[in-house]
Amino acid sequence: MIIIAVFAVILQGRNGKLDINENGNDVTMTYAELEDDITYNGKYILDFISLEPGDTLRVEDEIIFIASGYDESDYEIATRIWFKSEHEGEDTEFWYAYSSREDKYYYHNYDFTFKGNLTDDFKVGDDVVITLHVIDVIWNGYDSEFFEEMWNKENETPQNLPRTCIKKA
Repeated sequence: MIIIAVFAVILQGRNGKLDINENGNDVTMTYAELEDDITYNGKYILDFISLEPGDTLRVEDEIIFIASGYDESDYEIATRIWFKSEHEGEDTEFWYAYSSREDKYYYHNYDFTFKGNLTDDFKVGDDVVITLHVIDVIWNGYDSEFFEEMWNKENETPQNLPRTCIKKA
């Protein structure tokens, strides 16, 4: 029992708040803390350092940039959002201006992309909470951890987040 308590204190100090429940952990992080918790192999998420399947993650952060437009990868209208914890001080207008360039380098460089147009409901400066659930998936031959809300089970590929995941804080 002491080992679990010590681990919880270490994890809490490293990646936001931690509450243990029967189905996994309830963890709260900023977007920057989440980025620090992801291990990649190229463009694929392979694992989280502290999150495990069954965990519920709440990303609490402030919107620093939001834009809606056509998402060529999913053939739908989508809203792209950047968060203050990860991008404060960056020229988000410059990045967005180049998001339609042919090289597409900037196009996929958003923190989260949501299905539909959320710009009537959310604005720059809004504090939001995004709730996600960690699952195990096989993606392009890799055993990976991913977010259930971002995973298309039918096609076994990532997808834009549903708007039900995001709420004002």
